[in-house]
Amino acid sequence: MRYGRYLAGLLVLGIALLFSIQSEAAAKKTIYNSPYVSFSPDGRAFTTCAGDRNYVWYARDDSTTVYTQISSSLRDPVVGEHIYTEKRYGEIPVRYWKVVHRPGQCIHNGYTGKNWHGVSFGRQKCMQYYYSGWKAYCADCGEAIEEYNIYMSREAAASIQYLDLGNERKPMSYYYLCPFCDNLEQVPEKSQLRSICLRH
Repeated sequence: MRYGRYLAGLLVLGIALLFSIQSEAAAKKTIYNSPYVSFSPDGRAFTTCAGDRNYVWYARDDSTTVYTQISSSLRDPVVGEHIYTEKRYGEIPVRYWKVVHRPGQCIHNGYTGKNWHGVSFGRQKCMQYYYSGWKAYCADCGEAIEEYNIYMSREAAASIQYLDLGNERKPMSYYYLCPFCDNLEQVPEKSQLRSICLRH
């Protein structure tokens, strides 16, 4: 009888823990559950606000900065410890998103080929306007996570608290197509998204 109660107690505890983990995962805002993010056919690159022509140009000041409420996971160093920088992959926490390029416009035509990670794209600029370019800043070290601008709405920025950079063998990349002509406007050709972060 006591053994049965013990098993029942363990079962209830296990179910409660499972729901807690699922709830935490659901609350975590990543590129994988953002309604503003879509992926290339091979799953190795993502884009934001695909096809959205209702662009907004945001001010390059703190009035438009999006804070994620994610704090640093690093503790302060103690005596005998030092802080180093290292290239970081995987999931990176975002402290805030900031507009770094206000007037988004279809002006690029330097990319070669017609297909990238399974994404077909145009190669002729149409000069139409689109969203401002943002950068994500790491919650751990405060540095910009990605080298390239991410073009999107403020609502899209607010929907992403974590960026996944993949790993060294299979990095996650970002791309952006002009919503008017599908011209390839943004893509890392050699260096993918990479965070340089601090550790003890």
